[in-house]
Amino acid sequence: MDLSQSITYQITRAGNILRKLAMQRVRKVQINLSPEEAVLMNQLWDHGMLAQSQLAEWSVKDPSTVSRQIEQLVSKGYIQRDRDGSDRREVRIALTPLGIDLQSRFSDTRVDKMDDDLANLSPSEVQIVLKALAIIQERAIDELCLGKRQ
Repeated sequence: MDLSQSITYQITRAGNILRKLAMQRVRKVQINLSPEEAVLMNQLWDHGMLAQSQLAEWSVKDPSTVSRQIEQLVSKGYIQRDRDGSDRREVRIALTPLGIDLQSRFSDTRVDKMDDDLANLSPSEVQIVLKALAIIQERAIDELCLGKRQ
């Protein structure tokens, strides 16, 4: 099979290339974050405080993987863990002052502008790509859920 014609291969390849580019941009401005940590930080910058389970669900990562990433961010001083007052089982993740300050430095990476910098697509073209990716994701999730039931 010619993988160059495989959608899943091309998505995976693009993701790997974009991860490397994001890492290069982050390192260039001397921020000590992995791309995966940056994703979690972006969610916290957008939403303030989130449950650890919400971060795991949003990032589509195993809870143990997100827990390790959170531990790294705690050790770097960017976030803190707090137990939910109403449900002690739930761990809430919040930005520290250092994590809040990091957001302005992170904007220098232009990671959030990679779509514009690389693709230069019209708004309608962006919508077509996003719709196709949403369909692929939905079908993959359906299959994953079906597999869990079997």
